[in-house]
This record gives sequence, structure tokens and C-alpha cells, in this order.
Amino acid sequence: MTVTFAPESAGSVTGSVSVTSNATNSPAAVSLSGAGSSSLDPLAAPICGLTNDSTNHMPDDTDWANFIPPAIGGTYTDSLYGCSVKRLTNSAAYGEALHHYYATEEPISAGDSYIMVVGESSGAWHIIDLNGNVVIPAASFPNNDHNDQPKWDRTADNVFWINLGNVLEKCTITGNSASCAANHTFAEYASYGQAFTAETDMTLNGWLPLVGQNTQGGNIDVFLYNPTASVKSPVYETSCTGDAFDASPGCIHKMISTANDGIMIQFASNGTCTECGNRLWESDTTPAWSITAPQFEATASHIDSGKDLSSTLVMASEDQPQRTTQLIAGAIPASSTC
Repeated sequence: MTVTFAPESAGSVTGSVSVTSNATNSPAAVSLSGAGSSSLDPLAAPICGLTNDSTNHMPDDTDWANFIPPAIGGTYTDSLYGCSVKRLTNSAAYGEALHHYYATEEPISAGDSYIMVVGESSGAWHIIDLNGNVVIPAASFPNNDHNDQPKWDRTADNVFWINLGNVLEKCTITGNSASCAANHTFAEYASYGQAFTAETDMTLNGWLPLVGQNTQGGNIDVFLYNPTASVKSPVYETSCTGDAFDASPGCIHKMISTANDGIMIQFASNGTCTECGNRLWESDTTPAWSITAPQFEATASHIDSGKDLSSTLVMASEDQPQRTTQLIAGAIPASSTC
């Protein structure tokens, strides 16, 4: 009998194998023990791909012309990189491209069971599983104002969040349906409501970055809300006006969650003014801190935030004109380095 031991962390582990039979001592148990020598190395060589490869590979278009994709749920092996790829969607069948909007938004549920997908032209959301099977079709997806972007919960595999007017709703997946219930009503936005913006996501500690507006066309507030603790952060009132239900409302181009429960507000105008470029805002700081590195003064930069292997807060940006990548790290904003 072969037993496989694949520790996920360092330390001693015990277990047993039980054998059931028609013998008098059934079931017979065999005690097992093992020692994990080290945790999994996130920088270890991948199981596929090219190592230390700096070549800019340009596929021959004949490869694409002759490529026959597998059916949904089927896999193929990439001829260059040797990686197994599973097909999850069929855009031709839907008549539009299917994706999960921005890469900075988490597409997969907390327990890796579901994927959120949206139609490029229709804006209709639906949920599939990891084999491409439709779990919640677009026709049954819960109503959310102006097709507001749903956000996965960080702790519950079958929970996502939507906004309906000034009500934040918690939606729970059961089988092939989703039921939603009010979690919190923002009375301060009773005349209009609150919404999620493009690129944002629930933070690691369960805070939802939101924009709120009491009257359509009025000033837009930026704040965070923790639905588990029922706590709203202080509010950063911007001078931006427009429609808070737009994915990019007014002079707010996008917002991105940070790993320390902050928000990077990407304003529509470039420069160093108070509401220009990219601003790091943490709810105990008003006005928002400026991310002063030159590449962050332009909204054209693709930007994201996270933590490195030493748990240092980092932000990465791609400067589109030069196609270069910059990394800013350290105690932000007091002593940022690039």
C-alpha cells in the first residue's frame, strides 16, 4: 500500500490508515507520522512554462488559424509552454466576449468553487463552476442597480455582494440559484444610493470600498464598509460629481483596494493636484495621501497593490507609453521607494 504525504507547512504530522476486512481484528489501523521540512516555496519553479526565458514570443498566426479549441470543460496543452489549459467559456455561443472585467477584481469565490463572468456588450453577469458549467445564468442573476459589479466575499465560498439603491445586499448561492437579503441600509444615501467602482474588490480583512451619493449629480463620497462588523469608515468627500452608479463615476476613474484596507483612488485627470493622478487613501487620513512617484501621477498607468513575501505593502504600475513596470514599496506614503 502506497501512502502519499504532501505537507503544506513545516512541522510534525500524524495520521493513520484503516483497513476494513472480514478478519476478527477489523478494522486494522496503522499509525503514520511525517515531518514537513519547509513550507511550500512560492518562488519554486512552476510545473510548466519556460524558466529564465527573456524572449518575446510572437505566435505564428497560422497556429491560431488551425487551432481547434476543446469543448467547454475540456483541456489542451500549450505547445510552447507545456501548460495544460482548460476552456471555461464559449463566447461564440453567447454572441459576445465573456470575461471578468478587470484583472484586479477577484473572479473566483473564496473556496475556489465558482467564477463570476460578464458579457462584454450586454453587461449581463452569470456564474459558472471550474468546469465551465453555468451555475447561475444571466436570466436568474440577482437584480442590481445599473448592473453594479458584484464582489465575492472573502470568507464564504457561496457569498457575493451587490448594491440595490441604498441597500447593500448579501447574496448566497444554493444549488443553481442565488437569494439576496439586505445587510445594511445607508440612510445617508436614501435619495440615490451607493455602488462599487471598476477594479475594486473586498479587502483582505473584509472591507468593501464604496462610493456613495445622496443626489444624482452631487458630490461623490468614498468610504469602506465592513458588513461582518457592521462598521462604516470615515468618509472622504470628493469634489467629483456625476453618477455614482457609473463604473467610472465623475472624476473618479477607478478605485483599487490595498492590502492594508486602504483604497487607491485613480482620478481621471493626470498631475499633482489634490484630485489628480493616483491617491492612496486610508480611512483615518483626509485628504488622501498622494503617491508622489512620477509614474503614479498619470491615470494611464495600470496599477495594483499587494504584499510581498516579507508582508511589505507594494504597488506595481505599468507605464503604457514605455511599457515598463515600476514597483513602489515601503512605508507608504512616508518613505516610499521605487
